[in-house]
Amino acid sequence: MSHDHDEAGEDVLAGIDLHRWRVPPAAAIDRPALLARALAPATTRTRRARAVGILAAIGFVTAAIVAVIIVARRPGGEPVTTVEPVAGVAPDARHEHITAPVTVSSSGPAPCTRPQLLPAALPLMPCPLRSEPARCTARCGEHDQYLNLYYRGVPPTLSDAWRKTLEADGWATSVRESSLDPDRPGEARRRLLIVEATKGRARLTTAVMTAPAPAAKGETRLGLTFTPDPRPPAAASGAWSPAVDGIAGRLRVEADDAHVGGCRFAVRVELRSKRTDSVRLLDQAEVVRASLFTSAGDPVSAQTVVPASGPQPMPRWLTLAPTRTLPVRIDAQTVGLPAKVSGTILLAVGATWMLAPGDYVLEATVSFDPQPVPGIAVVPPDKATSQLASWNRTLVLPPARITVTSEIVGRCEPR
Repeated sequence: MSHDHDEAGEDVLAGIDLHRWRVPPAAAIDRPALLARALAPATTRTRRARAVGILAAIGFVTAAIVAVIIVARRPGGEPVTTVEPVAGVAPDARHEHITAPVTVSSSGPAPCTRPQLLPAALPLMPCPLRSEPARCTARCGEHDQYLNLYYRGVPPTLSDAWRKTLEADGWATSVRESSLDPDRPGEARRRLLIVEATKGRARLTTAVMTAPAPAAKGETRLGLTFTPDPRPPAAASGAWSPAVDGIAGRLRVEADDAHVGGCRFAVRVELRSKRTDSVRLLDQAEVVRASLFTSAGDPVSAQTVVPASGPQPMPRWLTLAPTRTLPVRIDAQTVGLPAKVSGTILLAVGATWMLAPGDYVLEATVSFDPQPVPGIAVVPPDKATSQLASWNRTLVLPPARITVTSEIVGRCEPR
């Protein structure tokens, strides 16, 4: 067997003197320093840590951009009502949320659209999600009206908001707790709050409870049972007068049921300010000139001799704020009431009339210019009121129509 030296590579090293090559000596090594460096912790971030930091920064910037877009696209004027817990309902472990303020929001438009089913005599609490007619299940009155209103929120908060809305509209209210039988055997009784309200002879009962299925979660149902005042209105308000120095007025006449059982008409002048500042004015009912006419335009003669008793109302200073309305009673409340058998009702403003059933028209001029009245001293206004501008003008009020019916006269109950 032959051996090929070229293939083995021996000729490559044939011309090299391997004994003339020398490997240089190793460099000196500081062994303690080398060991300390090997054991020292790393002083730079790893590639993975840098990647995590970059991703976190990108996520933060993205979240900030999304938040700005949401705020910019949010519609303005969305009705949001913040209400407080129910007064007089003690919290316990079963409903601790009673004491927490809750925001009642709605998807309704702004301003709220009044539901067509809501009786005109009832105020609107902004803003219901929807409304629907309801039916009576027990003790149904002949003239009762039934309605369900749906809101977003919890019953304690909504019952308190509804109570305050009614009170602002002149209703006397009370709140109590109750419960309903369960829909199915074995279920717990359903808790609800009852808001009772009265205004004159009108009555309203509202059952506030968590809305049953298929309502959305978080909705509360207000079940209204409304019993309207069965009497026809005694009178309507007159039109507004032209503004004098920024203030207009109108007459309002209605039966004074709250104090004298409907035997007298209460007459008020409602003042409406269009000014930008508050003013003070003197309320003294003696500065009123009035005339009464039949519906055909014939003058109605006033009584020349009428009994009177009780203390004379003292003049008082009133404050009318900008853009507000202020009712001022102007009829003489010391004039004696008619006997029930007379079949009349008293109207005492500027003069005195005993009105039998029929249609009448009242015209009046009211002056708020302080005038001396024999035996009555005008007390100067207090310090805060005296700093306001004085409004002492005279208003010629548009006429107000008065309708007296046999029913109105028949319910007179003199005290």
